[in-house]
Amino acid sequence: MIVWIPYKFPSLNEYINAERRNRFLGAKMKKEWTELVRLHTLRGLSGEVDFPISIKFIIHESNKRRDVDNVSAMVGKFCLDGMVKSGMLPDDSQKYIKKIEYDVVVDGRVGVEIII
Repeated sequence: MIVWIPYKFPSLNEYINAERRNRFLGAKMKKEWTELVRLHTLRGLSGEVDFPISIKFIIHESNKRRDVDNVSAMVGKFCLDGMVKSGMLPDDSQKYIKKIEYDVVVDGRVGVEIII
């Protein structure tokens, strides 16, 4: 199963800065991104999922300016929470997820590919 989310996710630094400016900004950011992933995940649902699953996040960037760890932290958090909220995953614990991989590809496209 593959889900494509055609948006540039915020980095961990951007999220931390939002939290520092105003705690409600950080909460708003998390809520909006989780909902965005939930909607895209619902569109990508097809068939039954056998648990535990392996997930691969392929993060597409337009350039090499952002640190891999900063981007992958927020992609993982927002995507897993959105997948739980959509009902695709009952929970994001080790009972349901056995492996998570991250790849960053600089190819001019912007977005995240979730491969299950």
